[in-house]
Amino acid sequence: MNILKGWGNLKLGVRLIAGFLIVIILAGVVGIVGINATSSVQKSAAIVNDSDALHETLLEARRAEKNWIMRGDEKYLTEVKTFVEEGQALADSIAGEFENEEVAKECDVIDENLDEYYATFLDYVAKAEENNVSLTEWTKIGADFNDVVAQIREETPKGGDVYLQADKLEVTFGLMRVAAIYFIKDRSEARWEAFSQAMLNTKAENKILAEMVAGNTELTAATTAIDNNINQYIEQSGYYHENVLAQNADEARWNNITSTMEGSAEKGNEFYGG
Repeated sequence: MNILKGWGNLKLGVRLIAGFLIVIILAGVVGIVGINATSSVQKSAAIVNDSDALHETLLEARRAEKNWIMRGDEKYLTEVKTFVEEGQALADSIAGEFENEEVAKECDVIDENLDEYYATFLDYVAKAEENNVSLTEWTKIGADFNDVVAQIREETPKGGDVYLQADKLEVTFGLMRVAAIYFIKDRSEARWEAFSQAMLNTKAENKILAEMVAGNTELTAATTAIDNNINQYIEQSGYYHENVLAQNADEARWNNITSTMEGSAEKGNEFYGG
């Protein structure tokens, strides 16, 4: 009551000035609160945008990865590297925006995961390049084999036992090469077993041919050359198979890494929530 009485005793001008001051103070308070709220909203929006961009960048890296596997174009290698670097930059940005130790740790994990993903992908690429060398060797071995078989045919009577065995050997070698193609396409252990057996079958047929021409120096040299070709083919196939196993391990590893980062919307999934 005393306050109200005192206020009522003030001159009109004083009351007007006091009223204006109160309005200014209230406006200032509201302004500060509004600015802080706006800043908070903008910060939250930036974090959401960066998080969405990080997820999209990871998807783009996976697309480039698949494109390289399907097409082998060097530009996709560059794209994978670019998207990995962009993802790491976004993770660093999110860590800075949150200013939270736990979030910073999670972002460090994302950085490390992206490093490991890229390293395993590069190992996969290196193994693929090594296997391209094996494919080139297979082609060369096949050409040498065909030349030697043609030589045996020229030097033996057509329709004779040695001639027919050379024909059988050529057919067996052809089946071995077909088994190789199936393995390249399927890359399963079942196909590898079939391919391995086909190589052993080819060696067995050449052994029969070698026994048939024993005593003939020139033809024995030919069957020895064929045996060397088959052994080289088997050796290169072993390298190829080892690289396929390493690639399968790389792919399993990077799938696990990216699934952990991407997460899943299904509650029953082990990667639920990321």
